[in-house]
Amino acid sequence: MELQAFGSPRKLQAQHTSHFEQPLSTALLAEAIGSHRCECEAFSIVGTGYSPILNLCRSLLAAGVDPDAALIVYRKGILSLRIRSIREGAKVAVEDAESGTPRFRVARRQGVAEPRRRGKMGGR
Repeated sequence: MELQAFGSPRKLQAQHTSHFEQPLSTALLAEAIGSHRCECEAFSIVGTGYSPILNLCRSLLAAGVDPDAALIVYRKGILSLRIRSIREGAKVAVEDAESGTPRFRVARRQGVAEPRRRGKMGGR
């Protein structure tokens, strides 16, 4: 996943991009509110929780939004984050490592249990 910051807020015009990036004209706008809420007003969808922007990506996909659309997130009118595609954002989650440091990881699918590891005791 590629996260980018831009210098000019609210500028949504197509620009020259490499073949790995999408033009900004195919982007969705969202507003980060506080540390646990992100809203996409165009679809009236809200992402909440520990990683609200990534949760918003998953909610947008579930609502049938174009998975290749970029997501541009503002906080208090200032551009803070750009996710290349909501499909990529939906595949990522944030989890605390054993040291307490937040880390990106592949998101687990809802309703799917993690495989159990067999320990020294009781395992085969």
